[in-house]
Amino acid sequence: MEDTDSIRGRVEECILADVITLEQYSLMPTSTKVDVNAFEILTECAMPNIILSEMAKPDAVCFMGLLPAIQHAWVSVNTTFFLWNYEAKLQRNREVVYLYDELDQTVTCATVAPPAPGMLLDEIKHVLVLTTATEIILLGVCYSRLVKDETPEVVLCPTQLSVAAEGVHMTCMVGLPNGRIFMGGRDGMLYELVYTNQDGWFSSRCRKINHSRSLIGSLVPQFLSWNGDSGILHMEVDLSRKILIVLTKKSSIEVWWLGKDLGQMQLSCSLSGIDKTIKSKYHIPSLVLHRVH
Repeated sequence: MEDTDSIRGRVEECILADVITLEQYSLMPTSTKVDVNAFEILTECAMPNIILSEMAKPDAVCFMGLLPAIQHAWVSVNTTFFLWNYEAKLQRNREVVYLYDELDQTVTCATVAPPAPGMLLDEIKHVLVLTTATEIILLGVCYSRLVKDETPEVVLCPTQLSVAAEGVHMTCMVGLPNGRIFMGGRDGMLYELVYTNQDGWFSSRCRKINHSRSLIGSLVPQFLSWNGDSGILHMEVDLSRKILIVLTKKSSIEVWWLGKDLGQMQLSCSLSGIDKTIKSKYHIPSLVLHRVH
């Protein structure tokens, strides 16, 4: 197994190989207005009425996102979860909406990943991961039988795989081609969702691993280590470099080495206070560094 220094060196070499200097970016002064003509709308796709009508209800609590891997958008309204095939709308002007109402909590985050090898039925082409306030749920994504020239329809299958959230609100998730699933928590911790097809002596079929906590930190109760200001905002996988990049609410970036086969997990390097460093060095106005929601 490689040591930390060699892993860090490899990642730094990859980063330096294609460094882009600050001068190559176009930084907009705070006094300059955005030129809307610089952006072009390629196409528009209206959300289905069945979803809009649910979102318009006075007591509606909504979350939404995109699942490009399966060409669907997801929308949760209270305890109802919708999957909408936007490609069917764009290409064939068909509104294909799948409704899943077997939940008792609102879905706050969702992602898809290939199923772990040998763990689920062959008919399951993807795993849909849903997070709520109380648990993390895995559903199998299957497709209806294809009729020539028709768009396949998604069918969600229960897997009996779930794990308690234990008070952690997951803010973002990402899946790897080999089926690994990473989750970023509002507590600032990086988790991995692991599942098998059978229970073990000391582990359940589905569990989450906290990669951020050290051995000493794992002895401290989770509610004592929670910090609402350090939540994870975004995660991105760079498959060419075999790394996972994590951005936190405190403007910190962590780089995790995933190994040549994407089966490892090693914190390679981290940088804190990025916003303050850039503003101090390049005298960039604060407004430019604000995250756009």
